Amino acid sequence: MTTPEPMPKTADDLFALLDAHGIAHHTYRHPPVFRVDEGAEIKAAMPGGHTKNLFLMDHKGQLWLISALGDARIDLKSLPAAIGSGRLSFGSEARLYAALGVRPGSCSTGLCWPTKRSISTPSPTTPPPPFPAPD
Repeated sequence: MTTPEPMPKTADDLFALLDAHGIAHHTYRHPPVFRVDEGAEIKAAMPGGHTKNLFLMDHKGQLWLISALGDARIDLKSLPAAIGSGRLSFGSEARLYAALGVRPGSCSTGLCWPTKRSISTPSPTTPPPPFPAPD
């Protein structure tokens, strides 16, 4: 007998997790943003750095979530060598939902929950990959 997949977590679940760990938070509710330039008006009123997330899969099926500052340029041809993966392509919406329980526009919050699939994120303690500096 197989165990059914857990239901995706909600915003309230995320807030409870943050509260349980004593992490202060403030929520700006807005429609999902799929490209960095789409959210310029929203982000103008928000402090801090703004990120983009790329949900990728290599030729072996390993899933990768790359988070970077919104104005960073990411060279997908040199990225595999920088992170130690095979050739990369974008993961589908269905695969994103199966792996993280979220839809496009909200994938970073999916990393808060355990999953059956392993999602790799390059370690912030390793040297940054050789990408050009943001404009």
